[in-house]
Amino acid sequence: MRFSAPALAAVAFMGAVLLVGCSDPQRRYEVLSFFFDGVPKPGAEEEAARAQAAEAAARRAKTTESFAAGAVFVASHPPFARNECGSCHQTEIAAGLKFPKKAICFQCHPLAKFEGRVVHAPVREGNCLGCHDPHRSSYAGVLAAPANELCERCHSSDKYPGLGAHVADKGTDCNGCHAPHSGGPGLIRLPGHPAPPHAPKSSPPSAAPSAPPSAEPSAPPSAE
Repeated sequence: MRFSAPALAAVAFMGAVLLVGCSDPQRRYEVLSFFFDGVPKPGAEEEAARAQAAEAAARRAKTTESFAAGAVFVASHPPFARNECGSCHQTEIAAGLKFPKKAICFQCHPLAKFEGRVVHAPVREGNCLGCHDPHRSSYAGVLAAPANELCERCHSSDKYPGLGAHVADKGTDCNGCHAPHSGGPGLIRLPGHPAPPHAPKSSPPSAAPSAPPSAEPSAPPSAE
C-alpha cells in the first residue's frame, strides 16, 4: 500500500512533535486533539475529583448546619445509619463515589421496582438526589423536602396552567394518586402500589438528634 506524500509528511510531523513534546501534557493534548476526537484534556480527572470533593464538603456543611439548628431526623439511608460509607464511596473517608451518580442508587435498588408503564423523568435519568437525601432527612422516605414541595419544584402552576384547578378538585396530596417513581399513564398509581406513609410537612416529631458520624459515608426507558 502506497501513501501520498502529504499523508507521510503529516504522520512524520506528528511523530516528531510527540517525541519532542512528550513531557508536556498540554502540548501532547493539542497535537493529539488536532488529529483525533475525544482526547481527554490534561487534568480532567483531577478536576472531576475536585468537583466531587467540593460537593461532598457542601453536603457535610449542610448536615452540620442542620444539627446546629436543632434539626430532627426521622429517616436515614440504611448504609449511612450503619456507618457503611464504603457502600457508596470509594473509601470510608473519601468523597468520591464508587459508581456514577446516575447509576449508584440502582446498585441496591433494582430497576425492576421502577418498570411501570410510565417512569418519572428523574428516575429515568438517574436523578434520585433531586428528591432524596443520600444520608438522612427530616422527612419520611429520606426526602430532601416535604413531598408536595418537591413536586411543585418541577410541576408549577406557571408550567401547568391547569394545575390550580386540578389541586382544588383533587386535593394537595400528590402521592395519594400519583406514584413518584413509576406507574400508569400520568403516573397514576397502579393496583397493588398503595401510597407511602405521609411525610411530615412542617415540624417533624420532637426527638433529640444524635451527633453525625465523623465521615460521610443509573434507568429504564419510558415516557414522561
